[in-house]
Parts: sequence; structure tokens; C-alpha cells
Amino acid sequence: MKYCHRCGVEVAEAHQFCPQCGQNLQAPPSPPAQPAVRDYGRHVRILAVLLLVWGGLGLLRGVGMMFVAGPMGSFLRDAVGYDLPGRFLPHLIMSLGWVFLAVAVATVAAGVGLMNYEPWARPVAVVVCVLALLHFPLGTLLGAYGLWVLVSAEGERHYRQAAATHG
Repeated sequence: MKYCHRCGVEVAEAHQFCPQCGQNLQAPPSPPAQPAVRDYGRHVRILAVLLLVWGGLGLLRGVGMMFVAGPMGSFLRDAVGYDLPGRFLPHLIMSLGWVFLAVAVATVAAGVGLMNYEPWARPVAVVVCVLALLHFPLGTLLGAYGLWVLVSAEGERHYRQAAATHG
């Protein structure tokens, strides 16, 4: 009797193939498969580009809100007939526009920093990715991908080593 070198089942001498797993018993055993190695450098570059695009869209959103806030006051005053929404809402929208602009600038800075493996860029990008999780569905995907790239043990190790060699 002989044994299958893939699954270990006992096989009759006359069999050319294992009845359990179908392995060719005439071929020499193949070496064990090597574990897959992920190219975290590629993932960091992809994340950096995605953050640059996401930050650019955030800049457009923030500037758009600021341009809308001014005319909105007079429009609301005319449409509603009294002054309170005309005074309150434009200031609220303008403030939100400034917040969106600040987050967008941080996002663009994180993308540029990741491209250059700056040590400060990883924590900034982690914060940006956590904030992006709130923007369903695309931001959620970006945030989850970014956290996987930057916070996983292999990704963190890669980034620290690359930042040390680039810096």
C-alpha cells in the first residue's frame, strides 16, 4: 500500500490518482505553497491617491457651502417673511463650510504625506479615515481600506520602516 502525498489517504498500488482528493500519484509531491506577501507599499500609494481625490472633493464641498451661504440669507428672508432663518442658517452653513475645508485640507495633507512617507502623515491619515467612515458608502469604504492599510500590524511595520528609510 502507498499513501497520497496530498491528503494522506491509503491508496492501492495500482491507482494512478487518489480516490479521495484526485491527486496524481505518479507526479512528485509539490512543495508547500508559500504564504502570500502583500505589497503594502502599493497599498500606501493607492491610499494616498484616494485621500488626495477625497480631499479635493471635500475642498469643493466646503467652498460650495461658503458660496451658497451668502445668497441663502436674503432668499430665506424673502421666502419665509421674517429675519431669523435669514440670519441663523447662513452662519451655520458658513461654519460647516469652514469645518469641511479644514478636514479637506488635512485629508490632502495626509495624502501628500503618505506619498512621501512622512512620519506625521500616518496618524493624520488614521484620523481622516475614521472621519471618512461616517460618509456612507464611499467614505466608509475609503475609511475601512485606510484603516486596514495603516493600522494592521504588517501595514504599520511597513510604514514605520519606509518612513525611517525615506526620512
